Amino acid sequence: MKFSLKLTILFSVIVLISIVVISYFVYSSTTKIVQDEINYTLKDIAENSMDKIERMLYERYSDIEYLTTDPVINSGTATPKELTARLAEFRSKYRIYASLSFFNNDRVRVADTSGEGIGKKHAFADYWEDLAKGDVVVMRISKSESLGDLFFHFASIVRNKKGMPIGVVVSRLPVNEVIKIMNQTTIARFSKETMEVNLLDKDGYIIFSNRNAVSTEKEKLYDWIFTKNSIDSGMSSGIVRHGGSHQDEITAFATERGFANFKGNGWTLALEVPATIAFAPAIELRDKIIVIFAAIGALSIIIVAVFARRITKPIKKLSELSVEIGKGNLSAVTAIKVTSRDEVGLLAKSFNQMVDGLKESREKLLTYSIELEDKVAERSKAISDANSKLQNELFERQMAEEDLRQMKNRLEETVNMRTAELKYANDELSLRAKSLEERNKEINLLGQMNNLHQVCNTIQEASLVLVKFVSQIFPTDSGEVCLINNSNNLLEPVCAWGQENNPELGAFNPDDCWALRRGQPHIHKPNSSDLLCKHCGVDAAAYICIPMIAHGETLGVFHLMANETEGLFNSQGIIAEKLALTLRVAEHIALSLSNLKLREALRAMSIRDTLTGLYNRRYMEETLKREISRSRRKGTAIGIIMTDIDFFKKYNDTMGHDAGDALLTELGKFILKNIRDSDVACRYGGEEFIIIMPEATLNTALRRAEFLRENVKLLKTSHIGSGMSGQITLSFGVAVFESGTATIEGVLKAADNALYKAKRTGRNCVVTADIMSNEHEPEA
Repeated sequence: MKFSLKLTILFSVIVLISIVVISYFVYSSTTKIVQDEINYTLKDIAENSMDKIERMLYERYSDIEYLTTDPVINSGTATPKELTARLAEFRSKYRIYASLSFFNNDRVRVADTSGEGIGKKHAFADYWEDLAKGDVVVMRISKSESLGDLFFHFASIVRNKKGMPIGVVVSRLPVNEVIKIMNQTTIARFSKETMEVNLLDKDGYIIFSNRNAVSTEKEKLYDWIFTKNSIDSGMSSGIVRHGGSHQDEITAFATERGFANFKGNGWTLALEVPATIAFAPAIELRDKIIVIFAAIGALSIIIVAVFARRITKPIKKLSELSVEIGKGNLSAVTAIKVTSRDEVGLLAKSFNQMVDGLKESREKLLTYSIELEDKVAERSKAISDANSKLQNELFERQMAEEDLRQMKNRLEETVNMRTAELKYANDELSLRAKSLEERNKEINLLGQMNNLHQVCNTIQEASLVLVKFVSQIFPTDSGEVCLINNSNNLLEPVCAWGQENNPELGAFNPDDCWALRRGQPHIHKPNSSDLLCKHCGVDAAAYICIPMIAHGETLGVFHLMANETEGLFNSQGIIAEKLALTLRVAEHIALSLSNLKLREALRAMSIRDTLTGLYNRRYMEETLKREISRSRRKGTAIGIIMTDIDFFKKYNDTMGHDAGDALLTELGKFILKNIRDSDVACRYGGEEFIIIMPEATLNTALRRAEFLRENVKLLKTSHIGSGMSGQITLSFGVAVFESGTATIEGVLKAADNALYKAKRTGRNCVVTADIMSNEHEPEA
């Protein structure tokens, strides 16, 4: 094969490979961009649609919970007519429902907004089966006995104020509400016929589809296995490869994530688009690229062929002359005519110089060959003599090297032996230093923990400090600190550390722990017959339980679970060392917690009113000063509600002081139950109370006061032995501290005057400081 043809083929192959590689990367990039765009769009639409469905179901879930707390429905004394009127009133506000029903405990329909099926007993099926299992709120898709069509049924048990079940309230939501959301799920480039939307239950059966709306038969999605595996692996989209009659598809899916306290049903929304339709733009672009690059390739081959022929012509001439030189026929070689200055021209010029040099060298070689033969004979004899001498010297050197090798081996053995002795001594010293360092670290950590415990105000703060330092003292172990509750009948965990591989103990009986029963440490070693504490479970490995006792009082137990992989309980020496450290830690914790409980008890006695359980007047003044300072910094308002019991003196004189005290106690509980977590309720004096509401506007304070005034009527009071009971009422004065208010006394006086204004205007009402007078009249 000629060199020009080889050169043409080489460059042609390079061009074709470049074209193929470029075409492949252009097509792959385009396909990847199209796929990513479709995946992202389908995933976004699937998640948004599922969020809409979840939010709608959560709102219905909240509605049915709200109905169970309605005063009319859970009263237990309402007539069917009253129940029907209340359900109809609710449906008039939320017309999304088809109907609302109330059943008694025998599943008999007592009330229904549709008027159908009144007095009929419902079969024990559908949502009744779920309610019987103990579910609070259940949801089923089933056919309504009264309306005849498929509905979402939301059902919940209604309990009276004593917590006894008195019936079941049921709401029916048309399935068309979900179908509307699914029909809105589309993309501009795909029609309803090309994109399939399916709502699936947790087992992959189709609940709804944009192809056939409601699925009445249990039909499973044909690619459910791929969808399920993708969801389990954290994917939200992908390409499904099918065989047979199904073509490849791009699919995206979104699962229910729950909304607030609504945990969902495990549904999945799946969107599917045929891959041939999705990738149609990429396929069209690929065909155009193939045509363009094919034309470029053909033109490149023609150019390469012409260029290769022109380059190889002078090289061919050089090749012919080189053959003659190889044969030794220098007389037949003539000089090449040089016409170019490129690399080929330089090669031809050098070739001419080489030929001239070869001819001259051939003549010289004939002369030198004779002289060289004489010199070779002379040098051969000299080399033979030198070789004999060199052999002798080499033997002597080998003997010396052998002696040096033996001396080196003996020296290395001595060095290795001394090195091993030094390493052993160094290891012993390192172990002792490490032990001393660990003891010093434990002492420092215990000291820091004690210092922080001295300034803790609550058990929760002390628990955080405890976890921080104990996890450093026992870095490879895990454990818990459990304290005896106020009733002395349970031990409850207050903190834990290193719980990745050890479950929390939970509350348990004091008799379940051998350490508490014996009043001394209890150790359980792995694979032994030691007594096992019940609170540790039958699978417990190695652990230590230390009773925490301070000032003669048993506070709880310190439970340390050992990490078996560390070999903690493999020797008596290690067990004794670990037990001593655990005893020191438990003793420090017991003393710190005992002192903290004493400080908490003293503080509670100094700021709490013993009769009502509310804060006292001194704590109220401190809190008000603190909140007013914060209000001035942040520019927010503080709501002040002052209230007292109407005709309390008459109630006290009539029913006795014990009854009055009982009333104040119950009212204190009522106020604590019906205010915000951030509000502060205090007993101002006698039957007067003050509620401090940080960051509350006047409207917020008025709504809270009105809520208390209305709901206190539900507080039925009676006193044993008095034979009297009745309904109490409250009068309220409301004031708001803003940045312009001058003093604490000013805002309290404004609220007090508003309260007396309420007393003068008939009691059982709420009056704000803006409309009160400055007169101060005592209660009649």
